[in-house]
Amino acid sequence: MLKRCLFTVAWLLALYGFSFAAITQNGSVCFASPESFASGSFAVSGSNRYLVVAVTSGGSIGTTVTGCTYAGMSMTELANGSYLSSYASALYGLLAPATGTNTLRCDVGIAANIVVSAVLYTGVDPTTPSHNVAAVADYSVTTVTLPVTSDTGEVVVSGIAASTTWSVSGGGTGICSTSVGSGFGGIAEFSGASTVNTSWGGPSDAVQTIAVSLIPVGGGPPPPPAVTPLRRKVISD
Repeated sequence: MLKRCLFTVAWLLALYGFSFAAITQNGSVCFASPESFASGSFAVSGSNRYLVVAVTSGGSIGTTVTGCTYAGMSMTELANGSYLSSYASALYGLLAPATGTNTLRCDVGIAANIVVSAVLYTGVDPTTPSHNVAAVADYSVTTVTLPVTSDTGEVVVSGIAASTTWSVSGGGTGICSTSVGSGFGGIAEFSGASTVNTSWGGPSDAVQTIAVSLIPVGGGPPPPPAVTPLRRKVISD
């Protein structure tokens, strides 16, 4: 009963012009280093903030992504993996990162070609900012597609790790990318739907892609409630 009442209120608010918060991109940065870490400055502002960082490292056997911090605060690891023994990638998130210009830093286990791709969003739910993380690695391919479960109003963020330059495809929007040595990394976004096929393409290569769906404040507007037609009862004299 309570759920139906909440659905009704949300439906009426939307009907009379009240809008739900939309997820909005509010800044991005990409940087790289041939060392065991990479760091750069990143400016943060806005409300209901969520920072997403994709990290890739390659060229050194045994490399792993060990962590990222922003303004000295540890970010939450969403996914982490390795492929071909000398390449690794990971995805991190941070709810309500400190405002202002601060240092974003990501570390790997040993000196490698590390690429950091970061994007800030506002309008993200402060209780449950993200869900449905997915990852896939493939070898000697020119395209890679990763299906992600999402919903209308959400934003799917996708990171790519490769040794050659790749570009987002399949209706996605590239945010930023860069490379150093044999390491290439980038980040892109896709509009939410029931299933989002995040896709990248480039020269034949071994690649890994990781993606996550971001949830808007309030989880997005629920569907209108089912309306039961009124039945008229005819009373005869």
